Amino acid sequence: MKFIRIIKDNLIVAIIIIIAIPLIILISPIIFISNINNHFTNKARFKAYQEYLLMINGCNFFCYNNKQSVQNLIEQQVLPFLDTNINVIFLDGRIPVSDFNKSYISTALYGIKDKKGFPYLLKIRDGVVVDKSINAELHYAINHNETMKSLVDKIDLFFKV
Repeated sequence: MKFIRIIKDNLIVAIIIIIAIPLIILISPIIFISNINNHFTNKARFKAYQEYLLMINGCNFFCYNNKQSVQNLIEQQVLPFLDTNINVIFLDGRIPVSDFNKSYISTALYGIKDKKGFPYLLKIRDGVVVDKSINAELHYAINHNETMKSLVDKIDLFFKV
């Protein structure tokens, strides 16, 4: 009985090896070609993104999201007082709502380095995205009953420097 089980186990292993090795040999070139294709596709996407950043060089962005506790406050007390050269991006869930290319703006937002929470300030200088979270400043102003004017002044200062 033990002998039959050993033969059965060895037979299963042999069948798996006989099927698996040719399958791996057949599939590996496809995976290799796919990886090469993905590499060049990603490289082309990154180049197009870099060209887009150069095209919108000098642009300033104020980005906020649909978090209910601050969305109305931002829309009523911050946005009306922003300088006219600051573009507003509203993040509705994960979808950026603005006049700019959604894919490239999403890429810029995904690449934020100062991940401390919304709202974010982004400025494009020499094809590089410079970002800053003003989440702490916003909540400080809210918690200390400061006017949003001081926050708007900090926003303006970020874009001037």
